[in-house]
Amino acid sequence: MYLKEIERTENLYETSIFTVRTVPTNTGTSKVLEGRDTHPEVAPHPQLPDDTRLWAALQSVSGGTWRGSVYDTDRILEVLEAGMKALANR
Repeated sequence: MYLKEIERTENLYETSIFTVRTVPTNTGTSKVLEGRDTHPEVAPHPQLPDDTRLWAALQSVSGGTWRGSVYDTDRILEVLEAGMKALANR
């Protein structure tokens, strides 16, 4: 895949082409990323809409972006049941 960037400079146009490469997860790249600490300033916006928060939670429980952003219904139900049991035992 190629990403083309066009920049206008004083009535002239300069073009740069960048190569974007997908790295297979079996190379250990995802483990490197998982091992990194999240920057302390990274946080959800305080006014994030409820539907977006719900989507993010469902995606996270299903494996997140690295698993294709596809809902895993069985996993979501398992986590909901475990959460309900934990709240009942408080």
